[in-house]
Amino acid sequence: TDEDIKEELLLLLKAGIAGAENRRTSERVRANMSRAVEKGIHAARAPFGLRRVFHGKEVSWGKDPVEAPVVKEMYRLSVEGNRGYKAIADLLDTAGHHARSGRTFTSFTIQRVLSNEAMMGDLTYGKNPKKGNPQQELVRVESFFPATFTEAEWKTLQDRL
Repeated sequence: TDEDIKEELLLLLKAGIAGAENRRTSERVRANMSRAVEKGIHAARAPFGLRRVFHGKEVSWGKDPVEAPVVKEMYRLSVEGNRGYKAIADLLDTAGHHARSGRTFTSFTIQRVLSNEAMMGDLTYGKNPKKGNPQQELVRVESFFPATFTEAEWKTLQDRL
């Protein structure tokens, strides 16, 4: 009864208000990202195997001359060679190929590249929601990127994976 709890209550109130504002900001960012994707704007890093091509202020997409053959090799090792993610990463590292960061490939990197719908040419947003965020509507723009795989190759790869 002799302690002053006024400061602690004020601190808890401020923390609650900050948390609520953080959630509202997160919702606004997700909504704006969805609208940008619907308009055909890709604001994130280029998918592995693809690169931005600048024409003045205009941007288009092209296959990266170094990374695109590595993606095709990943496909070949997975589908024709019947290799898993780790085996593919090891074989690519042995052949001297590196991830975009310059580091060696990991099984997780191989999985992300081979399951990315950008390899089929589609831009998607909202496929993998972050922990704590509500499930949102999937936004897809077909034929946004130059396709690395044909539809038949993509289906074969996804069945294999």
